[in-house]
Amino acid sequence: MRLLGNHVQRRSSLILAIVLLALLATACGASTTDPAAIDHGTMAGMDHTTMAGTTLPGDVSIETVHASYLDIASNINDLRSRVAQWQAGDESSINIAKEKLERIEILLSSTTWPTSLGGAVAKTRQAVSSMNPALNGTNLQAAVVMAKVLGDAAHDMTHDFYGAWLTQVTGQPLPAMATHIIYLDLSANINDLKSRVSAWEKGDEASLAVAKEKAERIQVLIQVATATGTLTKPLSAIQQRLPAVSTALERKDVTVATAALKPFSDASHDLTHDFYAWLGTTAGSSDPACAQAAYIDLSGNITDLKARMTAWEQGDTSSLNIAQEKMERIQAVLAHTNWPVPMAAAVGKTTAAVQAAAPVLAKPTPATSAAALKTVSDSMHDVTHAFYNDYLPQAKVAMHTPAGAEAQQPGVPAAVDDLTTGHSGSHGHAAEAAAASDDASKGWILGGFGAVNAMVIGTAAVLKTRKPARSRARKAAPQAIPSGGSAE
Repeated sequence: MRLLGNHVQRRSSLILAIVLLALLATACGASTTDPAAIDHGTMAGMDHTTMAGTTLPGDVSIETVHASYLDIASNINDLRSRVAQWQAGDESSINIAKEKLERIEILLSSTTWPTSLGGAVAKTRQAVSSMNPALNGTNLQAAVVMAKVLGDAAHDMTHDFYGAWLTQVTGQPLPAMATHIIYLDLSANINDLKSRVSAWEKGDEASLAVAKEKAERIQVLIQVATATGTLTKPLSAIQQRLPAVSTALERKDVTVATAALKPFSDASHDLTHDFYAWLGTTAGSSDPACAQAAYIDLSGNITDLKARMTAWEQGDTSSLNIAQEKMERIQAVLAHTNWPVPMAAAVGKTTAAVQAAAPVLAKPTPATSAAALKTVSDSMHDVTHAFYNDYLPQAKVAMHTPAGAEAQQPGVPAAVDDLTTGHSGSHGHAAEAAAASDDASKGWILGGFGAVNAMVIGTAAVLKTRKPARSRARKAAPQAIPSGGSAE
């Protein structure tokens, strides 16, 4: 009788799974919502204006969410660029696109996301899952379609991140080390704002709307940054000069906007100067957010260093001074951070390569600089591998250790405003991932992904009684994203 009962139960579960599969496939396949019609300032069915001042779950780190958002945004942008190059005939871009996709997956799963970003991260997960077979099967047509879907997801993440999440955490206390990731985001948006105004001045009318968005994000980021208690003087100066730029943009007065950018740019120059000086006087925490911010900063400055040395070799003499500044920043980041054990060997190799390259780049020749930069670049490749493959997968577990179990960290000065180390300019990041219009093929692919998910759920239900141990193990495994996510 027990065997007969189990048989009936399994058969009933199978029938239910098939019915649910049909319903889900129909719903997903029929979805034709136009992304342009969605209010990206809110998640579906949720008013974000009610979330300000709410208490966050204990396992959600404001700094980690910020760092993961920026990193995912950059990797999505790079992946889409690689797919475009593959479409143009560059077959070598396929493997790089695969690497970018792996990094996005790792970042999504290693971060505990807040509820306010749940819709965007779910959409990104679906797109990533559908992009996997496209890249692994070298299906160019499917990859191009899914690159557009990833662009839409990135667009949603950006709007939810700045419009919902940062609004939610504004005013909440932050540790001084959160300054690092906020600075990187603020600096990139300032750079983008100046670039967009310059493009608008040259006749690119579309850049005006983007410039307005950048100004809005800068305002939000400044409000969040004040909670760290650091860099108060340059942040205050930027905040005082931003309204003149925003007003000129609203009035579509390109002459006034360009003029207002001069004092604004000077204030951002001071921010960069003071930030790297502050970095040189502090010791970074070994928590995941600090390691993520340091990795992003290190990677960006090494990329900029190589680009500037290439420009110098091609005759741009001014690029040499900027390259030397990048080298100073790289050294500051390397010395500042208490790098986690899984990255220690690769970081040590990079530190040695940078120390050897610094005197060479002080008085370079094309031959000597090329050799020195290759060593730095090769070692940074090892850091990247260690960061994504060795460190991030276990970083979330480390986040949940009791505070008393963590190593004692050196004291951190609360604020540094008047420092003398010279730096100039704000370094930027990869261009913002553009949103793409919806189409029937995207609906079909995401519908198929929903159907696959339903099939997995149905199958799990049928096999539950057959494999109880496996079911319990799966149930006990930590869920990477219980309620949401983000990326630009």
